[in-house]
Amino acid sequence: MDEGEDALDGAMRELEEETGFVSASWESLGSANLAPSRNQSKAYYFLARSAKPEGERHLDDSEDIRVHTVPLGEMFSPIADGRITNAHSILGIHLASRRLGL
Repeated sequence: MDEGEDALDGAMRELEEETGFVSASWESLGSANLAPSRNQSKAYYFLARSAKPEGERHLDDSEDIRVHTVPLGEMFSPIADGRITNAHSILGIHLASRRLGL
């Protein structure tokens, strides 16, 4: 998030900047600090429903992001076999799947 930016506004901006996707329907899934003994940063999780590639990407020079759309239910195997290891990503997938009843 940019300084002074609301978490939802930051999520909406980041989704469009990094993927080109936009959504008119957002739900908060909560927040977490996965390393409270090391820092006070907090991650906020949102579910963007019916996101569409109708926005404009704005990547930083250091970013190399490839967008792949995958049904959420197919994200459990890459977690189980170690292809997805980032704790924030795993928590986001878990929170979204619970919200959607998967």
